[in-house]
Amino acid sequence: MNSGMNEVSDESIPDTNTGINAFSHEFYTTFVMTSELPQCFGHSGRVVEALVARLQADKGLSLSVGEIAQDLDISKRTLQRKLDAQGTKFSILRDQVRRHYAVLYLMREDLTIGTISNRLDFSDRTSFTNAFKRWMAISPRTFRNMYKSEKPKDNGSGS
Repeated sequence: MNSGMNEVSDESIPDTNTGINAFSHEFYTTFVMTSELPQCFGHSGRVVEALVARLQADKGLSLSVGEIAQDLDISKRTLQRKLDAQGTKFSILRDQVRRHYAVLYLMREDLTIGTISNRLDFSDRTSFTNAFKRWMAISPRTFRNMYKSEKPKDNGSGS
């Protein structure tokens, strides 16, 4: 289960060993590492896998508990009971997955904040911004600006 999730994060996170300064390294460590996918097993792990699969499909699929339960071939209520037995809630797992992808998507300059909000199945951009502020204590725009100012400079033809 986790090997597939690690591939996503490993491929998507910029290499921190390419001559970036200490502040940049701290930036990557603080924001990127705190947004790793949760390491879960049992039904929690299956939920994380289903959420990741929906996001990787890149089709704007719903991340609702009902849709995920359907993907797992169990009822919504059974899924909630099983997660409760593991000491977690669907909303917590979904937020952790959303936070992970929010950071990765914000590092991509080709995606607008509105597009990221849609991909992460938020009702609107304001809801995404408020959630991101709750997770990271800064706005998505501030995060992106910090990332842009601290990422290693491209020495070739740039984007």
